[in-house]
Amino acid sequence: MLESIKQFIENLTTTQIIVDIIILTMIIVEITARILKRNIKEKFKKEKRNIEEFEEIEKVSIAYYKQYQWIDIFRLFSLLIGFVFIIITLNIQALNILAVVAGAIIIILREFIFSFFSFFYLISIYRTGDDIKIEETLGEILRINPLYIALAGKDEDGEYNGKLHRIPNFTFIGKNVELQDLKTDDYRRVVLKGIYNIESFDDPFSVWIEKLRNFLDEKLPQRHIGRVGNYKGYTGIKYKLNFDYGEKGEIICRISFVARHPYNIKLKEEIIEFIESLRKIKTEEKIDKKD
Repeated sequence: MLESIKQFIENLTTTQIIVDIIILTMIIVEITARILKRNIKEKFKKEKRNIEEFEEIEKVSIAYYKQYQWIDIFRLFSLLIGFVFIIITLNIQALNILAVVAGAIIIILREFIFSFFSFFYLISIYRTGDDIKIEETLGEILRINPLYIALAGKDEDGEYNGKLHRIPNFTFIGKNVELQDLKTDDYRRVVLKGIYNIESFDDPFSVWIEKLRNFLDEKLPQRHIGRVGNYKGYTGIKYKLNFDYGEKGEIICRISFVARHPYNIKLKEEIIEFIESLRKIKTEEKIDKKD
Protein backbone atom coordinates (compact mmCIF):
# COMPACT_ATOMS: atom_id res chain seq x y z
CA MET A 1 0.00 0.00 0.00
CA LEU A 2 2.76 2.41 1.00
CA GLU A 3 4.75 1.46 -2.10
CA SER A 4 1.75 2.24 -4.32
CA ILE A 5 1.32 5.66 -2.71
CA LYS A 6 5.05 6.36 -3.05
CA GLN A 7 5.02 5.37 -6.71
CA PHE A 8 1.95 7.53 -7.35
CA ILE A 9 3.68 10.58 -5.81
CA GLU A 10 6.83 9.97 -7.86
CA ASN A 11 4.79 9.79 -11.06
CA LEU A 12 3.20 13.14 -10.41
CA THR A 13 4.66 16.00 -12.43
CA THR A 14 5.17 19.49 -11.06
CA THR A 15 2.31 20.73 -13.24
CA GLN A 16 -0.08 18.13 -11.88
CA ILE A 17 0.87 18.98 -8.30
CA ILE A 18 0.28 22.70 -8.86
CA VAL A 19 -3.08 22.09 -10.53
CA ASP A 20 -4.17 19.73 -7.75
CA ILE A 21 -3.19 22.27 -5.08
CA ILE A 22 -5.12 25.02 -6.87
CA ILE A 23 -8.22 22.84 -7.22
CA LEU A 24 -8.01 21.82 -3.56
CA THR A 25 -7.71 25.49 -2.53
CA MET A 26 -10.74 26.41 -4.65
CA ILE A 27 -12.76 23.63 -3.01
CA ILE A 28 -11.75 24.82 0.48
CA VAL A 29 -12.71 28.40 -0.40
CA GLU A 30 -16.11 27.25 -1.70
CA ILE A 31 -16.85 25.18 1.41
CA THR A 32 -15.75 28.03 3.70
CA ALA A 33 -17.93 30.51 1.83
CA ARG A 34 -20.98 28.25 2.11
CA ILE A 35 -20.43 27.80 5.86
CA LEU A 36 -20.07 31.57 6.36
CA LYS A 37 -23.23 32.29 4.37
CA ARG A 38 -25.20 29.71 6.34
CA ASN A 39 -24.02 31.18 9.67
CA ILE A 40 -24.84 34.73 8.54
CA LYS A 41 -28.30 33.62 7.43
CA GLU A 42 -29.05 31.96 10.79
CA LYS A 43 -27.82 35.04 12.67
CA PHE A 44 -30.00 37.29 10.48
CA LYS A 45 -33.11 35.19 11.17
CA LYS A 46 -32.53 35.38 14.93
CA GLU A 47 -32.00 39.14 14.88
CA LYS A 48 -35.04 39.72 12.68
CA ARG A 49 -37.35 37.84 15.07
CA ASN A 50 -36.40 40.19 17.93
CA ILE A 51 -36.91 43.46 16.00
CA GLU A 52 -40.26 45.22 15.89
CA GLU A 53 -39.42 48.53 14.18
CA PHE A 54 -39.59 48.38 10.38
CA GLU A 55 -36.71 50.86 9.97
CA GLU A 56 -34.45 48.67 12.13
CA ILE A 57 -35.40 45.55 10.14
CA GLU A 58 -34.45 47.38 6.94
CA LYS A 59 -31.01 48.31 8.36
CA VAL A 60 -30.33 44.75 9.51
CA SER A 61 -31.47 43.37 6.13
CA ILE A 62 -29.16 45.72 4.22
CA ALA A 63 -26.22 44.73 6.43
CA TYR A 64 -27.06 41.05 5.89
CA TYR A 65 -27.16 41.35 2.10
CA LYS A 66 -23.93 43.37 2.09
CA GLN A 67 -22.14 40.54 3.92
CA TYR A 68 -23.61 38.05 1.44
CA GLN A 69 -22.40 40.21 -1.43
CA TRP A 70 -18.82 40.45 -0.15
CA ILE A 71 -18.67 36.68 0.27
CA ASP A 72 -19.85 36.25 -3.34
CA ILE A 73 -17.22 38.73 -4.53
CA PHE A 74 -14.51 36.85 -2.61
CA ARG A 75 -15.66 33.53 -4.12
CA LEU A 76 -15.70 35.03 -7.59
CA PHE A 77 -12.17 36.41 -7.40
CA SER A 78 -10.89 33.15 -5.90
CA LEU A 79 -12.34 31.17 -8.80
CA LEU A 80 -10.91 33.59 -11.35
CA ILE A 81 -7.45 33.47 -9.83
CA GLY A 82 -7.62 29.68 -9.62
CA PHE A 83 -8.60 29.27 -13.29
CA VAL A 84 -5.89 31.73 -14.38
CA PHE A 85 -3.20 29.74 -12.56
CA ILE A 86 -4.52 26.47 -13.98
CA ILE A 87 -4.39 27.87 -17.53
CA ILE A 88 -0.85 29.17 -16.98
CA THR A 89 0.38 25.77 -15.82
CA LEU A 90 -1.23 23.84 -18.71
CA ASN A 91 0.69 23.03 -21.89
CA ILE A 92 0.13 24.68 -25.29
CA GLN A 93 -1.99 21.85 -26.66
CA ALA A 94 -4.37 22.06 -23.75
CA LEU A 95 -4.60 25.84 -24.22
CA ASN A 96 -5.60 25.40 -27.86
CA ILE A 97 -8.39 23.02 -26.90
CA LEU A 98 -9.43 25.37 -24.14
CA ALA A 99 -9.59 28.31 -26.60
CA VAL A 100 -11.97 26.39 -28.88
CA VAL A 101 -14.17 25.38 -25.96
CA ALA A 102 -14.12 28.94 -24.60
CA GLY A 103 -15.21 30.33 -27.99
CA ALA A 104 -18.18 27.97 -28.12
CA ILE A 105 -19.14 28.85 -24.55
CA ILE A 106 -18.97 32.60 -25.30
CA ILE A 107 -21.34 32.22 -28.25
CA ILE A 108 -23.84 30.07 -26.35
CA LEU A 109 -23.71 31.93 -23.04
CA ARG A 110 -22.94 35.47 -24.23
CA GLU A 111 -25.70 37.10 -22.12
CA PHE A 112 -24.43 35.40 -18.97
CA ILE A 113 -20.86 36.39 -19.81
CA PHE A 114 -21.86 40.02 -20.46
CA SER A 115 -23.69 40.02 -17.14
CA PHE A 116 -20.64 38.58 -15.40
CA PHE A 117 -18.30 41.30 -16.69
CA SER A 118 -20.94 43.99 -16.07
CA PHE A 119 -20.90 42.90 -12.42
CA PHE A 120 -17.55 44.64 -11.80
CA TYR A 121 -18.90 47.88 -13.26
CA LEU A 122 -22.10 47.72 -11.22
CA ILE A 123 -20.44 47.13 -7.85
CA SER A 124 -18.30 50.22 -8.48
CA ILE A 125 -21.28 52.58 -8.77
CA TYR A 126 -24.16 50.94 -6.87
CA ARG A 127 -24.46 49.78 -3.27
CA THR A 128 -26.80 47.47 -1.41
CA GLY A 129 -29.64 49.63 -0.09
CA ASP A 130 -29.65 52.10 -3.02
CA ASP A 131 -33.02 52.93 -4.54
CA ILE A 132 -32.93 52.87 -8.34
CA LYS A 133 -35.32 53.05 -11.27
CA ILE A 134 -34.47 51.17 -14.46
CA GLU A 135 -37.01 51.92 -17.17
CA GLU A 136 -40.37 51.28 -15.41
CA THR A 137 -39.01 49.17 -12.53
CA LEU A 138 -38.48 50.94 -9.21
CA GLY A 139 -36.96 49.32 -6.14
CA GLU A 140 -34.22 48.93 -3.54
CA ILE A 141 -31.07 46.95 -4.29
CA LEU A 142 -30.95 43.85 -2.09
CA ARG A 143 -28.06 42.03 -3.72
CA ILE A 144 -25.63 42.57 -6.58
CA ASN A 145 -24.80 39.11 -7.86
CA PRO A 146 -22.32 38.19 -10.61
CA LEU A 147 -25.28 37.59 -12.97
CA TYR A 148 -28.17 39.76 -11.74
CA ILE A 149 -29.27 42.51 -9.36
CA ALA A 150 -32.11 41.71 -6.95
CA LEU A 151 -34.53 44.60 -6.34
CA ALA A 152 -37.23 44.82 -3.67
CA GLY A 153 -40.04 46.56 -5.56
CA LYS A 154 -41.33 49.92 -4.34
CA ASP A 155 -44.02 52.37 -5.39
CA GLU A 156 -43.43 56.07 -6.00
CA ASP A 157 -44.08 56.87 -2.34
CA GLY A 158 -41.26 54.58 -1.20
CA GLU A 159 -43.52 51.79 0.08
CA TYR A 160 -42.59 48.17 -0.62
CA ASN A 161 -45.06 46.55 -3.02
CA GLY A 162 -44.14 42.93 -2.25
CA LYS A 163 -42.46 42.30 -5.63
CA LEU A 164 -38.94 40.93 -6.10
CA HIS A 165 -37.22 41.78 -9.38
CA ARG A 166 -34.15 39.92 -10.68
CA ILE A 167 -32.62 42.05 -13.42
CA PRO A 168 -29.69 40.65 -15.45
CA ASN A 169 -26.57 42.77 -15.11
CA PHE A 170 -26.10 43.26 -18.85
CA THR A 171 -29.45 45.12 -19.07
CA PHE A 172 -27.96 47.97 -17.03
CA ILE A 173 -25.52 48.73 -19.84
CA GLY A 174 -27.08 51.25 -22.20
CA LYS A 175 -30.33 51.53 -20.21
CA ASN A 176 -31.62 54.63 -18.45
CA VAL A 177 -30.97 54.01 -14.74
CA GLU A 178 -31.94 56.67 -12.16
CA LEU A 179 -30.85 56.79 -8.54
CA GLN A 180 -33.84 57.49 -6.32
CA ASP A 181 -34.20 58.66 -2.72
CA LEU A 182 -37.08 56.69 -1.17
CA LYS A 183 -35.84 55.70 2.27
CA THR A 184 -38.15 55.30 5.24
CA ASP A 185 -36.72 58.41 6.93
CA ASP A 186 -37.42 60.64 3.90
CA TYR A 187 -40.49 62.61 3.02
CA ARG A 188 -43.48 60.74 1.64
CA ARG A 189 -46.30 61.95 -0.56
CA VAL A 190 -49.74 61.10 0.81
CA VAL A 191 -52.76 61.00 -1.49
CA LEU A 192 -56.29 60.81 -0.06
CA LYS A 193 -59.57 60.58 -1.92
CA GLY A 194 -62.69 62.12 -0.36
CA ILE A 195 -66.06 61.53 -2.03
CA TYR A 196 -68.79 64.18 -1.64
CA ASN A 197 -72.49 63.81 -2.40
CA ILE A 198 -75.42 65.72 -0.95
CA GLU A 199 -76.99 62.55 0.48
CA SER A 200 -74.00 61.91 2.74
CA PHE A 201 -73.34 65.40 4.14
CA ASP A 202 -75.46 68.10 5.78
CA ASP A 203 -73.51 70.94 4.15
CA PRO A 204 -73.60 71.94 0.48
CA PHE A 205 -70.37 71.37 -1.39
CA SER A 206 -69.19 75.01 -1.09
CA VAL A 207 -69.47 74.88 2.70
CA TRP A 208 -68.03 71.34 2.89
CA ILE A 209 -64.93 72.24 0.89
CA GLU A 210 -64.44 75.47 2.86
CA LYS A 211 -64.45 73.52 6.12
CA LEU A 212 -61.99 71.04 4.64
CA ARG A 213 -59.66 73.80 3.44
CA ASN A 214 -59.73 75.50 6.85
CA PHE A 215 -58.86 72.22 8.57
CA LEU A 216 -55.99 71.48 6.13
CA ASP A 217 -54.63 75.04 6.46
CA GLU A 218 -54.58 74.67 10.22
CA LYS A 219 -53.17 71.11 10.30
CA LEU A 220 -50.53 71.17 7.54
CA PRO A 221 -47.45 73.45 7.47
CA GLN A 222 -46.18 75.39 4.48
CA ARG A 223 -43.00 73.68 3.27
CA HIS A 224 -39.76 75.14 1.98
CA ILE A 225 -37.52 73.29 -0.47
CA GLY A 226 -35.56 71.52 2.28
CA ARG A 227 -38.71 69.88 3.67
CA VAL A 228 -40.22 68.24 0.61
CA GLY A 229 -37.65 65.55 -0.24
CA ASN A 230 -37.96 64.56 -3.90
CA TYR A 231 -41.38 66.21 -4.23
CA LYS A 232 -40.22 69.65 -5.36
CA GLY A 233 -43.70 70.50 -6.65
CA TYR A 234 -44.84 70.92 -3.05
CA THR A 235 -42.31 73.67 -2.29
CA GLY A 236 -44.01 76.73 -0.79
CA ILE A 237 -47.44 75.12 -0.40
CA LYS A 238 -49.25 73.12 2.27
CA TYR A 239 -51.23 70.70 0.10
CA LYS A 240 -52.84 70.19 -3.29
CA LEU A 241 -56.52 69.65 -4.09
CA ASN A 242 -57.86 68.16 -7.32
CA PHE A 243 -61.51 67.56 -8.19
CA ASP A 244 -63.37 65.26 -10.55
CA TYR A 245 -66.78 63.67 -11.05
CA GLY A 246 -67.44 60.00 -10.37
CA GLU A 247 -69.62 57.65 -12.43
CA LYS A 248 -72.68 58.38 -10.26
CA GLY A 249 -72.23 62.15 -10.30
CA GLU A 250 -70.47 62.34 -6.95
CA ILE A 251 -67.60 64.79 -6.53
CA ILE A 252 -64.19 63.20 -5.98
CA CYS A 253 -61.74 65.36 -4.06
CA ARG A 254 -58.10 64.27 -4.09
CA ILE A 255 -55.94 65.66 -1.30
CA SER A 256 -52.16 65.31 -1.49
CA PHE A 257 -49.42 66.54 0.81
CA VAL A 258 -45.86 65.71 1.89
CA ALA A 259 -44.70 64.67 5.36
CA ARG A 260 -42.05 62.56 7.03
CA HIS A 261 -42.72 58.96 7.95
CA PRO A 262 -44.38 57.97 10.29
CA TYR A 263 -45.97 61.41 10.93
CA ASN A 264 -47.59 61.16 7.49
CA ILE A 265 -49.71 58.23 8.75
CA LYS A 266 -50.96 60.25 11.73
CA LEU A 267 -51.91 63.19 9.50
CA LYS A 268 -53.74 60.86 7.13
CA GLU A 269 -55.78 59.42 10.00
CA GLU A 270 -56.68 62.89 11.30
CA ILE A 271 -57.85 64.10 7.88
CA ILE A 272 -60.00 61.00 7.35
CA GLU A 273 -61.46 61.42 10.85
CA PHE A 274 -62.34 65.06 10.11
CA ILE A 275 -64.05 64.21 6.80
CA GLU A 276 -66.05 61.48 8.50
CA SER A 277 -67.14 63.96 11.21
CA LEU A 278 -68.84 66.07 8.52
CA ARG A 279 -71.16 63.27 7.46
CA LYS A 280 -74.88 63.41 8.20
CA ILE A 281 -76.02 62.05 11.54
CA LYS A 282 -78.22 59.01 11.08
CA THR A 283 -81.94 59.44 11.69
CA GLU A 284 -81.87 57.11 14.71
CA GLU A 285 -79.06 59.14 16.28
CA LYS A 286 -80.98 62.40 15.72
CA ILE A 287 -84.06 60.96 17.43
CA ASP A 288 -81.98 59.80 20.39
CA LYS A 289 -80.50 63.30 20.76
CA LYS A 290 -83.97 64.94 20.68
CA ASP A 291 -85.23 62.55 23.36
